[in-house]
Amino acid sequence: MLDLTLSQLGPELAALPEVQTLCRDLVGCIKSSKADSTWQAYLPQMRQFIEFARRLKQHPLKVNPTLAAMYLTRVYKNAVRDKVGPQRVDCASAAISALFQAFGQQSPCDGSQCQAVRETAHRTLRGKSRGRESVTAADIRALVDKHIVEGVKLRTRMIVTCIVLSYAGMLRFSDLCRVLVHHDLLRFYPDRVEFFLFKSKTDQRCEGALVPVGRVGGKYCPAQLVETLLQVGGYRRQPRQLASTDADGTVCLSDLEDVGPLLRNCARGGNSLRADAVNLPDVIQPMSYSTYSKALKALFAEAGVTKKISPHSLRSGGATEAVNAGAERAVVQKLGRWRTDSVFERCYVRDSEGAKQRVTMCMGLAPLPASEWLRLGLRGGALRLAVKMVCPTFSVTVITNENPRMLGFFRAEHSEALKKTGSWVEVVILVICRTLPFGLFSVEQVPPSLSAYCS
Repeated sequence: MLDLTLSQLGPELAALPEVQTLCRDLVGCIKSSKADSTWQAYLPQMRQFIEFARRLKQHPLKVNPTLAAMYLTRVYKNAVRDKVGPQRVDCASAAISALFQAFGQQSPCDGSQCQAVRETAHRTLRGKSRGRESVTAADIRALVDKHIVEGVKLRTRMIVTCIVLSYAGMLRFSDLCRVLVHHDLLRFYPDRVEFFLFKSKTDQRCEGALVPVGRVGGKYCPAQLVETLLQVGGYRRQPRQLASTDADGTVCLSDLEDVGPLLRNCARGGNSLRADAVNLPDVIQPMSYSTYSKALKALFAEAGVTKKISPHSLRSGGATEAVNAGAERAVVQKLGRWRTDSVFERCYVRDSEGAKQRVTMCMGLAPLPASEWLRLGLRGGALRLAVKMVCPTFSVTVITNENPRMLGFFRAEHSEALKKTGSWVEVVILVICRTLPFGLFSVEQVPPSLSAYCS
C-alpha cells in the first residue's frame, strides 16, 4: 500500500524523506480505519487484484469498471470451481472498494457490471452449511449439573461459567475475551452483574458498552456462577496503584498492574491461575479461541449434549431462547449489540416450531377453549401475538406467577378470578375473553366455574 501511495505523487515528491514519512503515517491511519480482522480478509484479495491489473499493464488505481467486473468474474468462476458461497465474490468486491476509497477515489465496483456479477454469485453459488446448532437452556442446565460439582477443577469451572455468561449475555468470543475482572469494570448488584466492554465487533471506535446480565437465582444463575469463580479462583480485582497530584491538587490513581480477563489460562493441572496480575504495560492474555472451543465441545459432550456447536452457538442460542420465551425482540437485539435487524432476524433468532404453528391458530379461524390455549403453552410473547393478530389495537400485559413485580397491577381488579384459577396466565386469558370486541373464545367454552366472571 505504501508503494501505491508514493506512486500517486510522482518521482520527485516520492523521493523526499518528509513525504515518505508522512506516507507511512497515512498508511497507518488507513489501516486503523478498519478492524484487523477486516484487513486480514481484504489484503489477500487486494494483492490478487493488484497482480491482475499489472499483468494487464494497468495501474491498479486506474482500473475501469469493466476490468473490475472481469476480475470479479474470475473470482466467481473460482468460487464455482471450489464450491463455496457468494461471500468470496463479496469479499473481493469490498476489498477493491476499500483500496480505492483509501486513496480517495471512486470504486469501480460501484458500477452496474460489478453489481451484476455479485447478483449472479448470490443467485447461483451455494456454500457448504456449517451445520452449527444453537445451544438451548436445557443444554446449559445439563452442562452445569454435570460439571459444577464439589472438587471440580478451576479450569473446568472457569470455562463452564464463561459458557453460561456468554449464553445469558449473548456474547461473541471476542466479547468474552474482553470481560475484565477489574473492580471498576465488573460490578455486582442485587439484581444483576454488569461488565464493561471497551470494544466489540460493532463498536470499533471503542465507545464502550455496559452489558447487564440479570440475577435469576439458583445454581444456573450466571451472576452467582461468576461470583463463585472469582472467589474460588483467587482472582485479583484490585491492582496496585500509584497516586499522583495534579496542579489543582486533585489526587489521581494510576494502575500499575493488569489483573486480566475472566477467561484465561490456568497453571499446569488446571487448579490455579497461571497469573493473577502482571506489571503494565504487559497484560494477561485471554484463553485462545481454539483452546476454548475444544474445551467447550468436550464439556458439552461429557454432559450428554451431542449437537454440533461452537462458541457462537451460545450467542444465537441465548437470543433464540429469550425471544421464544416472550422477551421483546428489540430489547434482545439491543442487549446483544446487533447493529441491524436483518442480521439479528435472519442469522441468529430461530423461532420455535410451536411459535410458527401458533401463528395460524391466532388468525381467528376458530375459537379455542381457554384450557386448550393453556395446554398449548401459549403465554408471553406468543399470547401477545395472538391478541395482536385478532385485535391489533388491543394491548395486554402478560402476568405470570414468576413475575411478582407486575402482580399488583392486576390484583385489585381481578382478585376474584385469581381465587378461582390460582394462575395469572388464566386470569389474563379471561380478561381477554371479556375485553376483545370479537372473541378468541366464546363464554360457553370457558370452564363453568369461571363463565360468570367472563360474561
